[in-house]
Amino acid sequence: MNNKTPAQPRHCAYCGSPLSQTARFCEACGQPAIPESASAAVRNPPPPVFLTPPPISIPPVAPPTKRSLAIPGLLILGIGAVCCLGIGAVAAAFLLFKTVLTPVQTEGEPPPAVVMKTIVEIATEAPQATSLPEVPTALPPTSTPEDVAPSTNVEFEGIRFYLDPRIASGITGEMVPSSTGPDVPDFGLEPEHIQINFNGYTLTDTFHEAKIMIYPVDEYARLNPDVGKIVGELRQVMTMQPDPASIDHLPFLPIWPAAQYMQAQIRYLSFHNGTGMRYLTQFGQDLYPVNNESMFYTYQGLTQDGQYYLAAVFPASHPALPPADSIELNQAFSDNFEKYILDTESLLNTQEPDSYTPDLSLLDELIHSLEIDR
Repeated sequence: MNNKTPAQPRHCAYCGSPLSQTARFCEACGQPAIPESASAAVRNPPPPVFLTPPPISIPPVAPPTKRSLAIPGLLILGIGAVCCLGIGAVAAAFLLFKTVLTPVQTEGEPPPAVVMKTIVEIATEAPQATSLPEVPTALPPTSTPEDVAPSTNVEFEGIRFYLDPRIASGITGEMVPSSTGPDVPDFGLEPEHIQINFNGYTLTDTFHEAKIMIYPVDEYARLNPDVGKIVGELRQVMTMQPDPASIDHLPFLPIWPAAQYMQAQIRYLSFHNGTGMRYLTQFGQDLYPVNNESMFYTYQGLTQDGQYYLAAVFPASHPALPPADSIELNQAFSDNFEKYILDTESLLNTQEPDSYTPDLSLLDELIHSLEIDR
């Protein structure tokens, strides 16, 4: 006699459409096919609340006091003569400098080609720290790793930051062309943007690659309305700055066809001319254990003028996490997935930053030093 319980019918946790027992995605809405017994573990984003920053009151500036500028004519002539001599010296120096530095191009030789990628290798010695200038912002101040940030040592297309050699040996910057058209899925619609890839990253054999992406907000939102909602969520969180433990869903770009089901080590963190938050997370199209191949550190931030969105992905690992293949993926795992995630988040939250690879404080330092000058 067969006592095996027949399989229960599956339905999409997002739209309710029926699913086959082996479906990974809902054919109706395209969302990941999460088992119903664990659907509570998938944190759906709350409806965004767009907050209008309070107006900045600028006090009137008093007009300058008039004063007499009577100067003897002889003194004016003397100053004019000195200025003429100074201008002549500068012009001579400029001509000499241009003569020395201007490259000689052979007749008939084509001009140098424009390269879309730039590779920057960093020095191993640490630069001296310099104070960050204060930049007015409508967003509230956020916690930073230190009051000062080290001098930047890498630059690409106006993006500058300090890269510690314990993170990576250098960067490769590129301009990623826009991704549009009828054949591109909604989550893949992206404008032209800057991407900085990290060479010689400290972790290898990871699912994600270390990179920083700088998106123009208005163009991204025009291509995908969901982007505008996510930007609104980030603005709301950064304005209210609630207790991180009370946040069910954290903003994340770019849009991936997978669910974010873990967040740990959440911290508000500013960069040179913007603000945002960093946290550890993992995405998946099904329920999987949190593991050192898929977990990563992310930063999600906005420039103070709201023109650019900063998204960073850095693979991260911790020795406290068991090997992924040591956990059996059965019905019991699915039924207890929410408790498993909460226990894992608690474990990761109690670990010191330097117990992770790479050290989370080094990644914070990189973000804190970053400047977007475009």
